[in-house]
Amino acid sequence: MALVDASCRFLYVDIGAYGRTSDGGVFNNSSLAQALESNSLNIPEPAAIPQTNDLCPYVIVADDAFVLKPYLQKPYSVRNLTKEQCIFNYRLSRTRRIVENAFGQLSQRFRVLGRPIPLTPDKQLIISQSSTSERYTFQVLQQPRRFS
Repeated sequence: MALVDASCRFLYVDIGAYGRTSDGGVFNNSSLAQALESNSLNIPEPAAIPQTNDLCPYVIVADDAFVLKPYLQKPYSVRNLTKEQCIFNYRLSRTRRIVENAFGQLSQRFRVLGRPIPLTPDKQLIISQSSTSERYTFQVLQQPRRFS
């Protein structure tokens, strides 16, 4: 499981959960979930949307496998949706594509991640951690982070 920003940079990576564990279960047992619950990440206060007075909180975009929390944005369930809810789900799914793009870029750069790694689990963990941290460092050097 990973948390990426809008520039496809990995901000948080949780490696080592069993494949049959749900994303929601992995997240609930992660240090990221604990830090979000305890409000210890120094997430900025809600900010006004440009050219409006509407305040918008900073959230993590997730899929339907996650439990709804104040800091998690997930799609509406698929039953009896209004037109506005369908549009919201579509736009949210477009936002979630950034995560898919980040993993695609990672697997293209480190092709070893695209197939089973014939090593012991502890060595697989080292390769996975190294590839995500190298990718993050590479992106930071290419595109300095700007906050507005």
